[in-house]
Amino acid sequence: MTSNRFRFRAWDKSFQKYCENVIVSTINEEITVYERLVNGNTLLIPSAHVVLEQCTSLKDKNGRMIYEGDIVKRHSKYDEEESFVLLQVAWNNKNGRYITTDKKYDTFTFSMFYYSYEVVGNIHENSELLEGK
Repeated sequence: MTSNRFRFRAWDKSFQKYCENVIVSTINEEITVYERLVNGNTLLIPSAHVVLEQCTSLKDKNGRMIYEGDIVKRHSKYDEEESFVLLQVAWNNKNGRYITTDKKYDTFTFSMFYYSYEVVGNIHENSELLEGK
């Protein structure tokens, strides 16, 4: 695993925007999220307003980091008919791994061996990409 595995981004539900440069800490077993501002200051984001998404440490075919909540286009390396499927990246607690899922909640192994992926959006800003599933 790379150091990117411990990177997070935060979806701020109040302002409907991502905060990419965040600091995550725990105080008294409660997660606290701060946005690191350009001027070097930090801004507390109330935990009730945050959806925290962890980096998978994997990059898509264009070199972009893949996070939980991303919508990816899956390209099969071996089967042309199975290419171009849109899926959401999610964490699976039961199996302790990242998976991809569609709108019907069918789950698929998040495999970089059989597939390549391309980030095309995220579940907060582009949920309509999954609507046809």
